[in-house]
Amino acid sequence: MDGLEWIFDPVPPSGALSGGDPASYVFKPSIDTFVREVVQNSNDQRGGEGMVDVTFALHEFTGGDAADTALSAVGWNQLVTHLEAVSETESLIAGRVREAVDDASQGRLLMLAVSDRNTRGLYGEEMSTDGNFAPLCRHKLVTSDDKTLGGGSHGLGKAVLWSFSSISTVAFASVIDDDPGQTRYIARTELPYHDHAGTVWAGQGWYGVP
Repeated sequence: MDGLEWIFDPVPPSGALSGGDPASYVFKPSIDTFVREVVQNSNDQRGGEGMVDVTFALHEFTGGDAADTALSAVGWNQLVTHLEAVSETESLIAGRVREAVDDASQGRLLMLAVSDRNTRGLYGEEMSTDGNFAPLCRHKLVTSDDKTLGGGSHGLGKAVLWSFSSISTVAFASVIDDDPGQTRYIARTELPYHDHAGTVWAGQGWYGVP
């Protein structure tokens, strides 16, 4: 799709800085925790009478067109400039970001794809608190009314997604039932504040059509 770009928020007028998302430190960084939280979130969004199906697939790239395509899907040419800025800070994730950028520059990638079926998908308006698109992909600790009936932790559980990403970046895609062939897509990064291109950025960024 044409017209996709990364949008980062500048530091707010108060000047308050954030070293990252505190929610990402709530959970023990283990595979069991990751799987439990992901499956819980999917189960809370069950869309029919049948069981929810969740698949985890780890993809390894060692260069070539496949690696280029994967990087392009997250707007790498724009994102990497912010990642490089983060790697030069004293933040807690600077080291892992630096290693990931170095690996990507050589075409070495590990990407985890989580797919669920028989769920309701990313429905709802762009900016609303209804549905699950905005609460998952845009907001923090904002839980839609239907989600409060599930077993989730009111927006905390999704933090494991970014915690397990070496570049704190997650992409979401959802097939739209009433518009076959169309996919709703957005990527989100949760970085600490950083100085890039003469501006101090708050850290959060979103990749999509403005």
